Order: sequence, then structure tokens, then C-alpha cells
Amino acid sequence: MSTDSHQIRAVRTAIAEALIPVVAPEFSDSLADFAAGKADIAIDKLSLDSVARMELLVALELECNVVMPPEQLASFETLGALATHVAAADMQDLQVRLDDRPGTPGRIDDNAPAVVALVRRVLRASRAVAHVRQLCTNLEHRLSPADVFELQQWHASGRLLPPNCDARFADCLVGWLNAMSGLLSAGGKAKAEPFQPRRLAPAVWHYVGSGNTADKVLIICFTPKGSRRMMIPQASLLQCFDATKHDVLILADPWGTCFRDGVPLIGKDVWAVIDWVAEKIAPMGYGNIRTVGCSAGSYPAILSAYRLRAELGLSVAGRLPTWGHLATIIGIVFNVWRATGLGHQPRLIMAFSARTNRDRRYARRIGRLTSAGSYAADVEGNGIGHRGHMVLNALQDIGALQRFVNDTLLADPTSDGLPAARETVSRSYGNVTTPFISA
Repeated sequence: MSTDSHQIRAVRTAIAEALIPVVAPEFSDSLADFAAGKADIAIDKLSLDSVARMELLVALELECNVVMPPEQLASFETLGALATHVAAADMQDLQVRLDDRPGTPGRIDDNAPAVVALVRRVLRASRAVAHVRQLCTNLEHRLSPADVFELQQWHASGRLLPPNCDARFADCLVGWLNAMSGLLSAGGKAKAEPFQPRRLAPAVWHYVGSGNTADKVLIICFTPKGSRRMMIPQASLLQCFDATKHDVLILADPWGTCFRDGVPLIGKDVWAVIDWVAEKIAPMGYGNIRTVGCSAGSYPAILSAYRLRAELGLSVAGRLPTWGHLATIIGIVFNVWRATGLGHQPRLIMAFSARTNRDRRYARRIGRLTSAGSYAADVEGNGIGHRGHMVLNALQDIGALQRFVNDTLLADPTSDGLPAARETVSRSYGNVTTPFISA
């Protein structure tokens, strides 16, 4: 495996992404410099607790296909040394397969899928329930529906948990797994959608199903600020689509830049990120494109709908920064206005929970900038403040996520069921009423 600069930067970025959520905020800039290759950081300086170290180990396996036991991680003094080792070592030599070490209990089913092997390794290495919870959080960011169903099948057959597994760890993992399986089943599908993940860049995943891309729709997703997912577990979102008709591209924002300041290894600002996406997907030859963004991800989703000539764009609980960031607001408004002049008018839908005044104001203000006009609706939502803002979570909790996706992101852009420009439409989803704003 060559140690070219791009590969080392990719490893550095993966390490930094894993650590940003679990270290003190003052290290964010240092980690950004580390990812860019401008600085190194002593691992002791970060004061990583056991949960943070587990986060890093899981990230190395999921992002870099490297299996490393805790004692090997402890042998590195700096993050730079760790990154160089990961990038330079041959995969077969580096992967320490714990199940095969002499004296390691629980060697069962050597042909276990990678996700099963990962779960077993973490359960054996964990020293606290917090470690298992961290694993579950990481898996929610990355697993496909098929991965979740596979874990459930292995558990049902009694082969998932290693022998002598701590009962507390087993309860934590099994409780999470049952909850995840219930979320996927709530949409009414008997089988998991068979998406296969492909990592295009750090924080960018392409989930691909069967079929000719010319006959499929590519769904391009932009996550909220500082998040690796679209408000809900990745598998929950993917299960809403038909893998024979849709592929899904998810761009995450673990750096918390709202995509305005770009994404490491992709682009330095929001337009550069969109251009990178355009360059990546052009050879794939998709028949149609749709974009969707949650919260701060709404902004790049709207710009992408214009720039990539998407047939439909969906904003979910989009919002502007607070007035203390006036220059940023002006930049967003200018770029949306600029996008409307690119010669393409997608069908835009703005959706939010109505009790969130900030989200409603965003829909009205951004909607006015579009050539087709806009509308807003004041209706009852599920909670107020942050709870109301997390509308996909609320829909998921009451089993209405699939219906919402069908009504918006997967709807026929020419259908009368979608709101026309300047028309107010409200739809009730159990105890969640979501307004749609067509722009």
C-alpha cells in the first residue's frame, strides 16, 4: 500500500473526524491543522479517556479497514505517527485479528461478517458500558439496513455475543439492536434494502443497489452541522428507499462548518464541495438527481439542486445562523440568489415542524429568493425548540418516516400532490403535523 500524500491525508482526516466529537473544543483547530498535514499532536496532550480511545479504534476499522487492539494504539506517541503507520503498513500485516490470537476465548465462526467481528472485538475490549454505547453510536452513523438485519440474525442464532460476555454489555448492545430492528420494520418492509456502501472520501459515502444507473435516481444528502447522519440512523434513512430505483450519496459534516467552509480533501467552500460532487457523479450516468439537506445541510442541498440540475430539492428543518452572524447570513442569501441564475429551476420543497419559528422564518426568507416564489405555513408541530427542529426523529418515533419520505423526496415532481408555488399545504402524521413550503 503506497504512502502517497493523498492517502496519508485521508487517514489523518479520518482520525481527526473521530476525535473532534470526543475531545475538548479547544483542540478543534489543532485537529483541522493535523488533518491538513500542517501540524502533529501528541496523543497524551488530548487527554483521551477510554471512550475516546474506543471511538478512535472503531473509526480506524470502519474508515480505514484497520483492526488495532488497544495495546497497539497505546504504543504511539503522536497522531502523526499513528497516521503514518496506518497509511504505510501492509493491510495483511497490520490487521491484528483478535479472534485468531492464541488464548483468546470465543473463536466461533471464523467466516463471520466484518460487522459481527467488529462487535465481538469491541465487546471483548470494553471496560465500561459507555464503550458499548459509543460503538452503537458509531454503527448508527455507518451501517446499512442489511448490516442491521445481519446483526439481528446472528444474535437470533446465538452467535453474535462472545462467550462470557459481560451481562451489562450484552444488555446494552441487544437493547440497541432490538430498537434499530424495530425502526427498520416500522416502514412495513419485510426485507432490508440491499445497499452496498462505498467510501468516496472521508465523510462521504455512496450507498449503491442493483440496476442500471441510467434508470435510477441518485439521492444526495447533506447532514446537519457537526453530524454524520441525517438526524436519524443511516440505516433508517436508507430503508426508506428502493435499492433497485435509488442510490444514495451522503455528505457528512463532522467538522461543523455547515459546508460553508468546505470539507477536507474535497473543497474549500460550499461551491467547491458541490463541484466535487458534480465531478464524481458525472461518469456514473444517473437518470435523475434529487437533493435533501437537514438543518444547516439545507443550504448546500438547495444550491446543489440548482447546480446539479436536480429534478427536486428538499429542505428539512433548514435554518439560518443567528443575527450575530450577519455576514454569514448575507453570504448564504447571496449564494442562493446566485444559484437561481444558473439556468435551471428544480422543484423545491421546504418542510419543518411549525412550532419552530426559526425554521419557519428560514423557509420564508430563502423561499422568496427563488424564481418560483415561496409560501409558509403555521401549523402544529411536535414539540418546540430543538425537539421540534428534529422533525425526522419525531416522524421516525411514531412510524411515519416512510410516509413523509414518500410524500416529499420520492414524490413525482409534476404531481398535484406536491404544493404549487405560493401554496400552503399541511399534512398530519399522527401527532406530527409538517408544513410543506414550495419554492
